[in-house]
Amino acid sequence: MGTLLDALSQENLDNQRAVVKNEKRSSYDNQPYGTWQEKLFGHLYPAGHPYHHSTIGSMEDLDAASLEDVSSFFRTTTHRTTRCSRSWETWTRSRRAPG
Repeated sequence: MGTLLDALSQENLDNQRAVVKNEKRSSYDNQPYGTWQEKLFGHLYPAGHPYHHSTIGSMEDLDAASLEDVSSFFRTTTHRTTRCSRSWETWTRSRRAPG
């Protein structure tokens, strides 16, 4: 994984973003009762809790992720001594300006 960041480009990011969005649509959005767990967890757990949102994130967060955001996330969470305990959505929400 040490060279993965070197291969990251805007074209690659856009391609992978499309793959993840398609997976979200086919696994959750376009399935009968596909969003029930996401809605249930949103009500059961408070905002900021790791289970409050789905692991795959929202379409808005996927669209908002810039190349720099993804590069920074990769550098922060994929070092061999780092254990990633936060999802992408939690990480991006923590970097947003309040308001």
